Amino acid sequence: MQIQNSRLVNEDDKTEILSFSIEKDISFFECGIMKTEKAWMHLPRKFKMWVLGICTSGTMYMNIEGIEYRIMPGDFFLLPAIKLHYGTRMSGCAISYYWIHFEAPDIEDMSHLGSGSDSDIPKDAAYLMLHSSLLDLDTVSMLCGQMYNISFAQYYSNNIQQSLLKALLYEISNQTLQSHAHKFDQKFVKLLNYIQENFLEKISVDELSDKFGYNKHYLCRIFKQRTGKTITTYYTQLRVCLACQQLSETNYSVKRIAYECGYESEKYFMRIFKEHMGITPSQYRNSHMITMMD
Repeated sequence: MQIQNSRLVNEDDKTEILSFSIEKDISFFECGIMKTEKAWMHLPRKFKMWVLGICTSGTMYMNIEGIEYRIMPGDFFLLPAIKLHYGTRMSGCAISYYWIHFEAPDIEDMSHLGSGSDSDIPKDAAYLMLHSSLLDLDTVSMLCGQMYNISFAQYYSNNIQQSLLKALLYEISNQTLQSHAHKFDQKFVKLLNYIQENFLEKISVDELSDKFGYNKHYLCRIFKQRTGKTITTYYTQLRVCLACQQLSETNYSVKRIAYECGYESEKYFMRIFKEHMGITPSQYRNSHMITMMD
């Protein structure tokens, strides 16, 4: 199973919308409920399956594909197959969420969304983000509860759960499109994608403006409006995220990581890292060193 990113990014939270062809190869595997009685943090994991989670109580902090998300009651989250994910801090209180493991077909390119009418959107596909809030938690929780309860049925449970999984994906997809589909600006999406793919390069605001046809001052203004960050801060956060990944997954020296993240000065890198993360690179490594799991 090959998975490719759609690279369609919401202008507010920069989360990609991923497209699954529901009527082809979506396949239910298992589901359950995760509940804790006290503060909790997700262990580092890699699953062969995709994981859909629905948070019903408590607040979790998860790193999914290098980005930290705060997952609150009424949110869903999606963990891509064969990708590392892990908790970044304790929840602070007891948490509860439904989880569903499923196999999925190739993710389709959704670059056409936001540039056409609703009739251009395929009706046999589901559109999910890595994290977003639900408009109607009750309906989604009901479907998850049915899937979980049927796990204990003696007959036909897998067939019913397969149907409920499709219904659940359609429901979350409808809510996702209602919440976000009208907010996309394809030129800005392409600009964000370009930054994400080239954040280790030294690219000036003037170069970005020329490349994507923006007035420099207008670009700076709309970038801050849509992302909540300046272009410089956005670049820095991408570099710090890469540094966090290398600190937790490799034994590279801080000096080497600084260089590979685009910083010629180790001391400057350490200062930037502490400004953004609140701790030094060494402190981060000591508290987040990951044992890779198959």
